[in-house]
Amino acid sequence: MFEGPRMTTILILSVLLATLTWSTKTNWRKWYIQALRAQLLACLYGLLILLLLLLISDSHYLLKIIVGMYLLSAITYSIIKIFPFTPFSPREVVGASTGDDAIICISANVRMKNKDYGRLVALVQQFDPDLLLLTEVDQKWIDGIVEIETSYPHRISVPMDNTYGMCFYCKYELGDQMVRFLVDEEVPSILCTIKGYGKEDIRFIGLHPRPPVPTE
Repeated sequence: MFEGPRMTTILILSVLLATLTWSTKTNWRKWYIQALRAQLLACLYGLLILLLLLLISDSHYLLKIIVGMYLLSAITYSIIKIFPFTPFSPREVVGASTGDDAIICISANVRMKNKDYGRLVALVQQFDPDLLLLTEVDQKWIDGIVEIETSYPHRISVPMDNTYGMCFYCKYELGDQMVRFLVDEEVPSILCTIKGYGKEDIRFIGLHPRPPVPTE
């Protein structure tokens, strides 16, 4: 059905897309590889379409087998990576309690350029979380929501002007407090132990990963 230039195009696209799919398994931190990891479902659709086109083509039998197997390997890898996020995958975390012993958490990216401090204050007052993690905070943001500090005697603040600042507010005592730069020297992570809630301490790790950015 497909011959000549069309068949060549199908073969090239098949090898290219399968190779790009497998590249997401590497530890490369290039922005386009990180972007591909978030688009595996789209890659899977493309791989399936190319496999169908390959099967109905009139290409050389051995070449069809080789490229078809390569496509199948990439399809299998994509399904394995996507399956945990489907409704068919068993839950890894059981449902949380909603009783009096439940712990309420809010994580919010405030967007550093946003100056609507009152909206966040109203949200915190409405839900009254036990733990509050804010990202993209600078010193202006911390000063702008200072009124919520009366509800959170325990805090770890790392304001920064590069949109990677963080602030952690907690109603419970904090131990083993550390600010680490696990991603790189401009992206902080907050590590601590939450004490006084339940029978066991809770290990908390707060981070704001870098998004994939072209040229990085």
